[in-house]
Amino acid sequence: MLTAPPRIDFLAAMRSLAIDPLVERGGYDRLLFSNDVFVEAEAIVELLHTKDGDYDMACGVDFHNRGCVSTPSLPLLPLPRANYDLFTGTQLPRRLYDLWVVRDRRGDLVSALRPYFLDDPSLHQAMNDEPVSAFTCWNGIVSIRAEPFLPPSLRPTTTGKQLSSAPLTHPLPSTTEVTPSAPPLRFRPSSLATGECFSSESFNLPYDLQRVFALSDIYVNARVITAYQWRFYVWFNWYISGAELEGEERINKGTRVDDAGAVLEGGARSWVADDYGCS
Repeated sequence: MLTAPPRIDFLAAMRSLAIDPLVERGGYDRLLFSNDVFVEAEAIVELLHTKDGDYDMACGVDFHNRGCVSTPSLPLLPLPRANYDLFTGTQLPRRLYDLWVVRDRRGDLVSALRPYFLDDPSLHQAMNDEPVSAFTCWNGIVSIRAEPFLPPSLRPTTTGKQLSSAPLTHPLPSTTEVTPSAPPLRFRPSSLATGECFSSESFNLPYDLQRVFALSDIYVNARVITAYQWRFYVWFNWYISGAELEGEERINKGTRVDDAGAVLEGGARSWVADDYGCS
C-alpha cells in the first residue's frame, strides 16, 4: 500500500485498536510500541531507561542505506570482530530511515547522516552519545507515558509530572478524538479537509502529545538501534565502530543541509518527501 491518506487512515485505526485492551484496564506506566523491526532486548531496556526514565516519549533510531556503492553480504550471525576486515571497502554510511516523522527540537528536518541534528545544542548531545531533544520521532520503536492514553478515571495521581490542565492555544484538528468516554490520546490521520499537512499517524501522536497535554520531553536515543532488514541491522548494530562513524559526519556545523544529496542519496535518485504542498 502506497504512503497516501488511505494507508495512514488504516495504520492509525490499527494502532489505536491494538492499545484498546491496555487503555480499558489501566494500571501501567509506559506504552511500548515496536514496528516490524529487528531489535534486541537490551536495546528495549535502554529505551525504557532513557534519561533515567524522565521523559514523555523516547524513540530509538532505525537505519537503512540509500545509494551505497556496494552492500556487504552479511552472515546469518555476527562474526567475531577479528573478521571485520571482510566488510572493509564497502560504502555503507549509517543513514536514518524514518525521515518523514523525525523533527529536531525546533520542528525542522534532520539529516539522514550522523549526527542527524543540525542545531548546536542537539549536535552537542548527539556527539556525546546522549539522548537528543526532538519535536517528533518514531524510528521503529518508542516508549511513551501512559497517562495521556487513559481515561481520566484510570490515570494515576501520584506521578511526579501531572498532565497539563491549561487551555489549548490552538483548536484541535477534527480528527483528534477527545471525549469523556474515550482515551484522550489516540493515533489519528491528518485532517486534510481543514488544511493540516499530510503526515504519518506516528508524527501526529507526539505532535498531539505536546499540543493537547503540554508534554514535550521527547528524545531520540541513538543507543537503541533498529532496522527493517537483517543485513542493515547486523551492520549498523554490530560492525560500525566509532572510527567509521567519524567519517560519516558530512555536515557543516551550525548550518542547514540544503543539498538533498547530502541529506539522502544524491544525484538523480535523490528522494524527496511529498507533503502535499506542506513544508
